[in-house]
Amino acid sequence: MKQLVDIILFKDKNKYIVHPFLIVKDSFNFTIPPFTSLENPSIRVLLDTVLYTLSFSKEGKRPEGDLKKMEQEFLEGIGVKTMAKLYKNSILLSVSANDTEIVFSAMHNKGSRHGFIGLEKDENIIMSKDSSREELEKALELALSRCI
Repeated sequence: MKQLVDIILFKDKNKYIVHPFLIVKDSFNFTIPPFTSLENPSIRVLLDTVLYTLSFSKEGKRPEGDLKKMEQEFLEGIGVKTMAKLYKNSILLSVSANDTEIVFSAMHNKGSRHGFIGLEKDENIIMSKDSSREELEKALELALSRCI
């Protein structure tokens, strides 16, 4: 089973938001709670939060309802009022996992018009699920350093 979380860092506040996704086949993914907020965490605490939050990610059907309302609930959950504020001075790192590996995918912030854009696949950091804690912490730090 595939799992997916995002880490959003608001650089001006050194505030990290970690949240899972509902993964919908042949569609886009939907943000779901919990929305965990961390201020100035150590890399160990951030990794713990990511690994814990992965357990909330799930595969399923596209939710019924108003997409604008869902977007607004997401923004409220992470403490921002508009999508434009989401992109202001922030970076994003996606972390996906399956039965055998964890993949750290750095994103470039292209602003509210274009969103967060992933780097080339060969720039992803792919780790075995059996990797040591130290190896995963180093991978997370490296991936965060690649986010722009």
